[in-house]
Order: sequence, then C-alpha cells, then structure tokens
Amino acid sequence: MMSDSDILTFLSDKEFPVKTVDIAKYFFGNSVSSTKNVNRVLYKLQKEGKLIKLSNSDGTNPRWWLSSKGEPKEDTSDPYLRVKSFIRDPKISDEETVLSILRLTEEPVPTLLISKATFGKDATTKLINPLLYSMQKQGKIKKISNEDGTQPRWYIP
Repeated sequence: MMSDSDILTFLSDKEFPVKTVDIAKYFFGNSVSSTKNVNRVLYKLQKEGKLIKLSNSDGTNPRWWLSSKGEPKEDTSDPYLRVKSFIRDPKISDEETVLSILRLTEEPVPTLLISKATFGKDATTKLINPLLYSMQKQGKIKKISNEDGTQPRWYIP
C-alpha cells in the first residue's frame, strides 16, 4: 500500500514535475484503477500544502512537485527533459526500456543519461554499455560521438 510518505520520498529526487500517470505506474504498474488511488493521496498532500499541482491552461496534463523544493522547473528548452523525468516500468526488459528512452527525444541521448534513466540515479555508463553495444550490433540502435570518440550518444536509426 502506498502512503503519503512514499509519494513525498518518490518526488524528492525528481528534477522536474512528474505526471500523475507516471506516479501511478511507479507504484502500481499499468493498472487503470491505480490513478484513483494516487489522485486521492496527491490531492490530500496538495491540500496540506506539501505538493504543488501544475497543469496546462485547460487543466489537462497534471504534474506534481514538492512545495518544499520551491518553484518548479519546467525547462522546455532542454532536449533531454523527457528523458530526465522518465520513470521506468519495472515490467519491461532493459532493452525495451532503452528503446522507450530513445523514443522520447529526437536528439541522440548520452550514455550516462540512458544509464540513469534505466537503472537509477546512481548508475554509471559501465552498467549500461554492454547492453547498448549489444543492441548496436543487432542494428537496433546507432551511436555517434565527437571526432575524438568522446561523448557517445545513442539513437534509433
């Protein structure tokens, strides 16, 4: 069972506001009824002043932010914004996770960003490299880097 403190802890390390549906997926997987359970807790925390709700001007696309973190960041100029706020579905494979991440942006994605989105904030490039190179061999993804071979970035061809 998800508690108030579970949601507050989950949101505490996020760099950007998180969609309700992504919070529900994190706690309950793909269950449709889970959004109701999450909404109940989110609105309670908002009423208590612990969360800020953001949404489009028409009320769609609700996103949540800890009020204790100050003003929320919504930097739309960052091509990796959607990758940084990606929440992994634990039911899909690492390979499918990488493909999902690469589909979020039109820009090639740096190795470290893929690793952190796949395995968590403490992940390193060494953790994801074997999978990326295997997928590259299979022709599922491609790599580009600077002329000197630094800063590898990955994309779906």
